[in-house]
Amino acid sequence: MEHSELVSLIQTSTLLAGVVVSCVDRKRFPFTKTQMNIFTVLDMEGDLSMKRIAQLLGTSQEQATRTVAPLANAGYVERRTDPTNRTRVLIHLTDSGKQIIEESRQVLIENLATKLDKSLNIEEKQSLCEAACVMAKILDKIN
Repeated sequence: MEHSELVSLIQTSTLLAGVVVSCVDRKRFPFTKTQMNIFTVLDMEGDLSMKRIAQLLGTSQEQATRTVAPLANAGYVERRTDPTNRTRVLIHLTDSGKQIIEESRQVLIENLATKLDKSLNIEEKQSLCEAACVMAKILDKIN
C-alpha cells in the first residue's frame, strides 16, 4: 500500500471511533473508554490474561491492570487462575459484566442507527454498510 492509502486507513479508523464513541450513553454507562474496550475484548475473545488485554488495547500491562481493578471490585469481571498454567491469571466477564455489554451494545446500536438515519440518505447508508462488511473481513484476516 502507498503512504497516502495508509494515512487514509488511519483517518478512517479515527473517524469511525469518533462516530461510535459519540453514540455511547455516558450517563447510563459511566465507564471510561478503556473500560468499555475491556468489556468488548473480553466479550469477543473470552477469558484473557492481563498481558493479552494490554496488547489488544495498545496499552501497558500496568495501565490495563489499573483499569481492570475497579471493574473487578464492582463485580463486572473476575480474576481466575488459568487451569493450564497455574501461575497465570485470566480476566473473565461475570454475568453482571455480560449484562453491561449487552445493554450498552443495544443502546449503542439504537443511537448509531438514529445518527445514521439523520445524517445519510439510503444510498449512503447502503454504501457504508457494504464498506464496513468488506473492512471487517479484511481486518479479521490481518488480526
